[in-house]
Amino acid sequence: MHGEVKLVVGDASRGEVATVACALAPHERCLYLFVARSGRIASILRRTCKARVTAARAPEGENPGYDVDLRGRALLGPPLSVHPQRMELMPWLPEGVGAAGFEVVHMWTEEVEFKRGEAEFFGKTPAGKELPRLTTRWWSTAYGDSWPLLVLGLPLALTYIAWTDHPWRALPVALTWLVVPCWIAGPTLWYRSVAFSEWRMGRKAPEGAGMISEALLPPGRVFGAAITAHILGLLAFLPLFFFSPDVPGIVFFSSFIWLTWPIAITRIFTGEGAKES
Repeated sequence: MHGEVKLVVGDASRGEVATVACALAPHERCLYLFVARSGRIASILRRTCKARVTAARAPEGENPGYDVDLRGRALLGPPLSVHPQRMELMPWLPEGVGAAGFEVVHMWTEEVEFKRGEAEFFGKTPAGKELPRLTTRWWSTAYGDSWPLLVLGLPLALTYIAWTDHPWRALPVALTWLVVPCWIAGPTLWYRSVAFSEWRMGRKAPEGAGMISEALLPPGRVFGAAITAHILGLLAFLPLFFFSPDVPGIVFFSSFIWLTWPIAITRIFTGEGAKES
């Protein structure tokens, strides 16, 4: 399938839908769709990854025509002018149209519905069958390589608090269960969302964005989760000052936020996902 198709992005149940006619470039990994710069499409794809592509050809003579309906997930990639695969994609643009002003939507097809005459097919693609669970996607994006810090930091803080003689130590234990995971996940989530934005501007390879770069999580939701994690961690951390005076220091140390933030900032400039020249 190639040529002009109809792209629908968003979640109709929430009233967030945008529809646009666009050209398509097929690829074995995903579909690339050329769309004119649109603030609405960019806004919707920051909040959801749902997408649908439809195409139809009317019968011509002995050719019965066809109807194709592809459902899956999508993200708004870099503008075509700075896209890392622009040399492969340019030939698929309509004749007489330049790259300026076009952005590229990457779509992974998870379900296919195809009708051609009397024949009909409906089923999941390999991408749909191998789709990770939502909890797996969030865990991988939030913790990734930093999960050992969680395994080390949480027991360290809880063990120390358990040995204190404060009569209400159950409360700081509960707060610690919130502070440490939130402050370990927060910087990683922030890094993933910023790495995705850097890739969209053509300054970074997609690996740093993790699952966001495969439309497995919406970038706006990940950034929102990063902010929420930091705020929840702070709100849970402040009451610890009313208990043993050394508990806040132990919990702060065990959260490793003093380590994960410098690492996240360093990785943005020099680490994982740095674009090769």
